[in-house]
Amino acid sequence: MKTLKDVKKIEAQIRWDLTPLEVLNPLKAQSKGEKIKGGYLFYIDVWGCKASLGIIDNNTLNPTSYILLTDIPEKMLSEAVFEQGGALIVSGYYAINKKIEEWIKNRLKELNADE
Repeated sequence: MKTLKDVKKIEAQIRWDLTPLEVLNPLKAQSKGEKIKGGYLFYIDVWGCKASLGIIDNNTLNPTSYILLTDIPEKMLSEAVFEQGGALIVSGYYAINKKIEEWIKNRLKELNADE
């Protein structure tokens, strides 16, 4: 598991423009002419009726995902899953929404201020 302090080290490489579906189904993204390799992206991992914030390392041929230890409100995660037609009883990877993106950016700013 990783924390946002780990993410801070690669902050400049975060891809806010990608979703897990595009990374895990590259043919779909490539058919739209998008460059999908490289960087890191956040996602919501639903497993065992629980939503967690994760990050995907998209710099290798086989992207690697990690669950992040954060204090993000679980309600924010579940709302983003529901917005996409998902449910906490359906395991899978879901994209973050703008609200979560802003939460992450604010947390990263706080970490930068603490240095």
